[in-house]
Amino acid sequence: MNIVESTRKPDLIFYHNGKIYITSKVSKAIGANEGDVINIWQEKQEYYLYVQKHNAPKNSKLVCHKHKKTSKNFLSVFSTTLSRAIIKESGGEKEAQLMVGEPCRLPGTETRCVPIITRINLYDQGN
Repeated sequence: MNIVESTRKPDLIFYHNGKIYITSKVSKAIGANEGDVINIWQEKQEYYLYVQKHNAPKNSKLVCHKHKKTSKNFLSVFSTTLSRAIIKESGGEKEAQLMVGEPCRLPGTETRCVPIITRINLYDQGN
């Protein structure tokens, strides 16, 4: 393993218990803020993270929260269903630490998104 691969930090982390962490790089790329609802759109074997609704009611599913009070754009979301599906898709069992590709738009819309690279699980490489 070369040094660059071993020091790469994930853009998204999915835990088996449902906790999902989104880095500020990703939240800025898709325009996500605290109180927004995120979702994953799938086309064939490609997965895209995007903001489904801005300023959603607090009891909504997949609503973003600040990870820490001092954090500006580092967000967390809770969904066991979504988290476990992505972990399974990435070939993991307990956790998926994933990178994202270049920001783009969902087909036929102006909605910003980022492709999730599920074939490289950094958690599996580090353990």
